[in-house]
Formats: sequence, C-alpha cells, structure tokens
Amino acid sequence: MTKGVRRRSYFLGVLGTWVAITLAATHSASSAEKAGALRPDVKKEREEKSPHLFRKIGGDFQSLFTSETNFAIVGAGLGASLVLMEFDPELTRNASDSVELNGFFRYGDVAGEGFVHTGGALSTWLLGKLIRKRGVEDLGRDLISAQVLAQTMTHAIKQAVNRTRPDGAPLSFPSGHTSTAYATASVLHRRYGWKAGVPAFALAAYVAGSRVQDRRHFPSDIVFGATLGVVAGRSVRIGNGNHRLVLLPLVRPDGAGVQVTLFPAP
Repeated sequence: MTKGVRRRSYFLGVLGTWVAITLAATHSASSAEKAGALRPDVKKEREEKSPHLFRKIGGDFQSLFTSETNFAIVGAGLGASLVLMEFDPELTRNASDSVELNGFFRYGDVAGEGFVHTGGALSTWLLGKLIRKRGVEDLGRDLISAQVLAQTMTHAIKQAVNRTRPDGAPLSFPSGHTSTAYATASVLHRRYGWKAGVPAFALAAYVAGSRVQDRRHFPSDIVFGATLGVVAGRSVRIGNGNHRLVLLPLVRPDGAGVQVTLFPAP
C-alpha cells in the first residue's frame, strides 16, 4: 500500500471517529434534554438566538485573555515544559526506537491534522444549518472557535520560539497537532460531559504520543501544545456567554481556599 493510499485510509478512519463522537455527544444531549437533565448553560443556549460565528470568535478571544484561570493553566503548562526540556532528547529517543510504539501510533499524524479538526468543525456547523438542528450547529460553532484560538496561539508561539524539531525541521514548540486535538476534546467535554470527553481526550493523548514517537516533537512540545488546546477549549463561551466565572480568595479562621462565583456578564 502506497503512502498516499495509507494516508487517505487513515483520514477516513479519523473522520469516522469524529462522526461517531459527534453523534454520541448530540444523542447524549438529546436524551438529557428529554429527561430534563440538560446542563443549565447548554439549556439556556437552546432557548436563545445563536450568536454570529465571527462575533462569537471575537468574544472568545476576549475570554482567552481575560481569564485568570487561563493564565494559571498556561503558567503550569509552561513550567512543566521547561522541566521536561532537560529530559527531551532521552525520552524522544526511547519512544522513537520502539518498534511496538511505531505500529501503535501510525494513525496519529492524520488524527491530529489541523485540516481534520477544522474541517470537521466546519462540517458539523454546516450540517447543523442544513438540517436545522440547533445543537449540531452550535457544537460546530464552538469547535470552529476553539480551533481558531488554538491554532492562532500555537503558530504565533512557533514563529517566536522557532525551536528545531527532533528530525531537524523547524517550528517544533509547541505541537500544533496536540493543541488542535485537545481543543476539540475540551469543547466536547464541556458541552456533553465525560461520555464525549473520555474518547475525545483519549484520541488527543494518542495524537500527542504519536508526535514524540514519530520524532516530530519533543515531550515538552506536546505538553505545552496540550496546555494551549485546553485553554482554547475552555475559553469558548458555551451558548452566548452570558455568564462570567470569577475566582476569589477565601480566608476563614480555620483555613483558606478559593470561592467560585458565576456572575451575569455586563
């Protein structure tokens, strides 16, 4: 089988997985709605007018840079990546020399392609519009926004850092395949819970591992790529984004903690 035929076969397999996850997620949401157990934010979304796609992306970009939690997540991911950099060469060499891992991770390249995730998001959005299914359309809109955020951040940092890949090519840090896969998984998890989140995050982890095994990225690249994907996914305002999550320090006589409060957006 030629490389081109294999790549097309892999693409069809990934597309089939995408369709399966999307159908499972929307079916789960539909069942929850019938049972009266639909999440409040998603239920509110169904009752309101759909936001314009470009207006939504702009609002999500604003959420990206106004969330203190996002800065904390990025800081933790960057710290972990810096620690891992010392062990990058050895870990990458061990993974790439494994014959067993080579066979296991052979689908990872296509599974994390930006055109797969962006194309899947666009297809979901257009399908929702075509069949007039609000849940499918809004899912596609959220996925598109997450991909725009994730890929914009990833490519900006790639150009700024310009780290050499394990195979000698440029633009290694962070991993774009990983960030796109984790952005998709984060959106599916936030909208539909762990029934969709578990397979989506499992696929994202598979993509991340394949990048190291294929000597396209170092472990630190995929850690920070996953960080950016999660931040992009959680910055997407589910529904119309009419609420804002605020974290406040809480001090008590017997200890301290963090208070989480949901306020209506101004």
